[in-house]
Amino acid sequence: MDSVPPDLAQAVLGLPITTRRDLAMALLWSLPRSDIVSFGTWAASMLQKDIIGSLPPELSFHIFAYLDAADLLRFRLVSHTWARLVDDQAVWAQQCAAHVPPIRPLPCTWADLTVRRQLLQLSPEASWDTDESLPAFASGLEEYHTSDAAGQITSRRAASGGRISGVGKVWERTNGLPFYAQSPSLSASSSPRPPEIQDQLIVSHLALPTSIPRPNYKHLYLTHDMLRRRMCARTRAHPPSLAASPGARRFPRPYVLNSSSSIRAGGLPAHAESIYSVCLIHHAMAVTREGPDELAAADVEGLWFDPFAHMDLTGPTPTVAPWPDKRVGLRGARQSQTLVFTGRDWLLSAARDSTLRLWQLACPQPRVVKVFFGGHESSVLCHYVVELPLHQGKGKGVGKSRMLAVSGGSDGLICVWDIEGGDGRPEYSWRAHDDSVLFMRGDDERIVSCSKDRTIKVFDAHTYQQLVVIGPNSSNSHRASANALHVTKEHIISASGDRTIRVWDIRTGALLANVDAEMRGISNIAFEPATRSFSLPLAPGTTASSPTVLGTIVAGSSDASIKVFYLVRTQDTSAHMSIAEFLVMEDEEMGGGASAGRDREAGERRRSQRESKKDDTIMIVPGHEHWAACACPSEVPRPDGVRCPRCLDRGHHELVRSLHIGEEVILSGSYDGTVKIWDRHDGQLLSSLSGHSTGRVLCVTGDRMRVVSSGIDSRIILWDYGAGVDTAFVEP
Repeated sequence: MDSVPPDLAQAVLGLPITTRRDLAMALLWSLPRSDIVSFGTWAASMLQKDIIGSLPPELSFHIFAYLDAADLLRFRLVSHTWARLVDDQAVWAQQCAAHVPPIRPLPCTWADLTVRRQLLQLSPEASWDTDESLPAFASGLEEYHTSDAAGQITSRRAASGGRISGVGKVWERTNGLPFYAQSPSLSASSSPRPPEIQDQLIVSHLALPTSIPRPNYKHLYLTHDMLRRRMCARTRAHPPSLAASPGARRFPRPYVLNSSSSIRAGGLPAHAESIYSVCLIHHAMAVTREGPDELAAADVEGLWFDPFAHMDLTGPTPTVAPWPDKRVGLRGARQSQTLVFTGRDWLLSAARDSTLRLWQLACPQPRVVKVFFGGHESSVLCHYVVELPLHQGKGKGVGKSRMLAVSGGSDGLICVWDIEGGDGRPEYSWRAHDDSVLFMRGDDERIVSCSKDRTIKVFDAHTYQQLVVIGPNSSNSHRASANALHVTKEHIISASGDRTIRVWDIRTGALLANVDAEMRGISNIAFEPATRSFSLPLAPGTTASSPTVLGTIVAGSSDASIKVFYLVRTQDTSAHMSIAEFLVMEDEEMGGGASAGRDREAGERRRSQRESKKDDTIMIVPGHEHWAACACPSEVPRPDGVRCPRCLDRGHHELVRSLHIGEEVILSGSYDGTVKIWDRHDGQLLSSLSGHSTGRVLCVTGDRMRVVSSGIDSRIILWDYGAGVDTAFVEP
């Protein structure tokens, strides 16, 4: 600029903008090519300013905290600097903390991580079908997979219709570590698509020299997202031709757990009769058993061998020696040997054969490792697992705990079992009810049971002394068998064949709330306390504070319907008009009950709350009803906008026997032989699972990675939604 005469520069700058633009272009093209390239480089450096890259990393992380995972993965494409910032653990730790509910890593040891990696290598092929007629589990969000054999990861949005074009996604393993790899196409289109996002190998832990493994928060977040999308994917029914074709697999493939599968895996025989109850246990345990002696005591014939005895679980890759030619019999040299089984994934089942059986899931194939017997005289109908501290107060041993199972049977007995130790016989048992114990729940303070005799009883979890009895002769008790219940530290929520859901004070047994579910007899309920505080909308003109939701109640009925209710606490019963009308109706219906044996103190307290509108009142607020698209034949007449007269769009066709509430879904099992997965937020059917050879699913449970059901065919069916995924740090 110093070589330009000032008068010339002033004259040029005084020209109109269009004239200056044309003059600049003419001057530019009059220069040599090398000068044009240098000028372009200089202009680009002056115009491009990386504000994010020039900031301190802490400020960049704070900006990235306002983005979701999909935007972060797209931002990685901007530059190497942005890719390095996005991959920082602080960014993904913020994503995990901001998630609702927060994503927290499961505590894990190096031994747990080693076993998990080796089990991934020993696991059979992924259970996710790639048939074109089945929908992909990649609906609507980013997909993560590798673009080449070097382990790079590409991520792109699924094509329209919820399908992936080109390369699909699975999780594979190499050298004991998980990574994303190519898989067969999930779409009819095989034309390659250019990758949009490149990434390096993602493993579940950080390679740090620490005493315990540190989680990779990026892997943790993406794994949670993948499991959620798999579980919440809307799938359609299998075509009859696909289901009947040889070798056809379901989606996802069900794993059948029975006696033959357990024995093949080196375990004990499983149940031979109807399995009424199953429970997943996510707790690190060391289960001991006196090998063949217990088999003889349980009157089980067969041979016992341990596949892990010939497996090297310490090397970089697992090695399995051939099975011994001569297996050890019941009267062999191992009769007095104490066997120890370790792990943190277990399944406890209870059946009509009067036994409970513990399944070890953290092994190549699930197997029964312990049988609990000698307590019940007939069918075991229900059970739950609780962790109890070994010592109370201060001193040596404080902080230690043990896992106990509490079961109830058709004989009216309640039995307490030591899961880890003991010889398989109950620690304590007593006759709690005059009829079948239909359902049980409890915590580290109380055991609560309900029975066919219409009573609900509360026992001390340590001394087993009876604390509270509700029913059957009081006017506010259930008028039919109490079929199911759930407990909190303050309340008991019960449901009955009399169509009502009731809430009781767990300390006094006083009735706090009662609602007619407007269903046929209620066969089961599921309850989940509210994990975060939120309120329901107020009725017009209400001045009181918003009702606080204490939990969600899901009820299943013999008419195949499923409804959602909310347990709320409010200071004004007019805040929800339907509940206010019901409370008035309840008072009119039970007006003379207080003088006829009704709990006078509880009745006066409720009346004073309604009159003063200052104290908290417990209420049950109706929510939505679950619904599904009609699957009846097309010839069934159905006017527009009217439910199907045959199935009423309820999904199930028979009694809903069991319910389970998950983080994003609700599971239901029915006498029609199916397990259905429902959207928790709107009640719409997501998918229907089948796997039982004969009808009547009796129990269903699950977690973030599995769905488990049992039925009258003496089989347990497990659907693994985490197949092929390294879930070492994922909380179930």
